[in-house]
Amino acid sequence: MLSYIPLFGLFLPVRVAQVSDMPLIDQAAIVLVGSIVASVAGVMAGRICDAVFARTGSRNPVLWAGLATIGGSYALFSSTGTIMGLLIAVTVLQIGINLVLAGLNALFAEHVAPQDKAQLASMVNLCLPVANLGLALLGGGAAGDMSLRLFAIGGMTLALSLPLLTWRGGGTQQAVDSASRPTHWLFAATPAMPIWVAVFAARFFVQLSAALLLTFVQPYLAAALPDAAAVTQTILYMVILAAIISLPTALGAARLAAWRVNPLTLLQAAAIVLAIAMATLTLAPSTAAITISYAAFMAALVTYLAIDTAVIAQWLAHSPIVATRLGVMNLANTLPGIIIPAFLLSVGGPAAQGLVGAFTLTAVGSGISVLLLGYVKHRLVSARVA
Repeated sequence: MLSYIPLFGLFLPVRVAQVSDMPLIDQAAIVLVGSIVASVAGVMAGRICDAVFARTGSRNPVLWAGLATIGGSYALFSSTGTIMGLLIAVTVLQIGINLVLAGLNALFAEHVAPQDKAQLASMVNLCLPVANLGLALLGGGAAGDMSLRLFAIGGMTLALSLPLLTWRGGGTQQAVDSASRPTHWLFAATPAMPIWVAVFAARFFVQLSAALLLTFVQPYLAAALPDAAAVTQTILYMVILAAIISLPTALGAARLAAWRVNPLTLLQAAAIVLAIAMATLTLAPSTAAITISYAAFMAALVTYLAIDTAVIAQWLAHSPIVATRLGVMNLANTLPGIIIPAFLLSVGGPAAQGLVGAFTLTAVGSGISVLLLGYVKHRLVSARVA
């Protein structure tokens, strides 16, 4: 997350504004193409990761290749001066990110015990509000120091990755299972295809909201608030409050999952909060209401993604093609990044009217996620009783 949240949230808008006469339209177009690349790259990276693991017994080569590709994208990003150059840089970045994620997600599924998955996934997803906080504290930045900041972010990403990149692996899935403590029975379920489809769709609708809010929060605030100073101040308040409440919320929910509370119930609760937060933001109320709604949304999103990731990873832990299957599930994360920019471009860009319509639709989508999760819970309980 450190490698791409600052780029998409801060540096990309700044660079696009420097070289484009229609920055909001061009930014939406770049995000759209980048998401298309990410959708294809996620599936292909999963297949490559499984193939490399089958030949070498290690996923580290894929992780190294991904980090090198991310570094190359940073070099392109800091040196280019055209929209096409930025598009190429984002394309290369998406390929690198998905190579890294393919390896990380497979290792997570294979080597983390069931009772620890939700807790670790919470810690990983907490990087999202923390990265957004760092993004706000960085501020817009001057063009002259952008290359230096990208270099610093790349260096931190590599430094944080080195312990895993030098890890030789240890233990089999069977060894992980033998060391496991009891968890909720749902973690040991064997879902049928309709359940997989429903879980995929629920994540997809949740990520529609996330793709909209995280990518286009600045244009939304610019339309809702009186001036640029108010926008900057509100963003800072939003991300500070989100970082504060996300930590206990996500870790607390993960602890409940470890204590055998039904994870699907926790997912439903998070989806309800997401729907309410998006509905509130649709009304473009006061600054205080916007700040609280955003913070609640971020806390619920981190909670949802953490528990959803843990459940799916455990269901796939014994699969010989775990990275490939996780890559397919990752489409629920990347397809919203195609749909949201495409929708906004179809209504003339991320202007106020288009954003209000998108916020309304995604609020409804989060509500649909609640119903889908209810269906999944009913099917799994019925299968267990039978």
